[in-house]
Amino acid sequence: MLPRARQSHLIAKRSRSDFWQFAQLDIDDLARYCRNYSAAFWAEQKARLARVFETWLATTPHMWAFFFLTGAPYHAYLFEIGDRTKYWIVYTISNEARVVNILRVWNASQNPKQFRT
Repeated sequence: MLPRARQSHLIAKRSRSDFWQFAQLDIDDLARYCRNYSAAFWAEQKARLARVFETWLATTPHMWAFFFLTGAPYHAYLFEIGDRTKYWIVYTISNEARVVNILRVWNASQNPKQFRT
């Protein structure tokens, strides 16, 4: 057992996720896409997406590399649905405020020249 003082350094500090307008619109589009298969399929993907926001991005946002289309300060997490459908979760990090700004949940099959934040 570690002394209490050392244990506190092992607990990850959580960041809050703020969703920008484009990100919310992207999530709405993703929901429509998934609901075309079934409501149950969307429920499953929604739970997976929430886990990404609440666990991975809230505790370890620096784990993922900079977004290949933009570079720093934009990070990206590749969210996969099945074998072929992928979405980039593009975000910035405010370390001081402990906030992860979710800018886009962008369909990776789109033309890269059309990417906007």
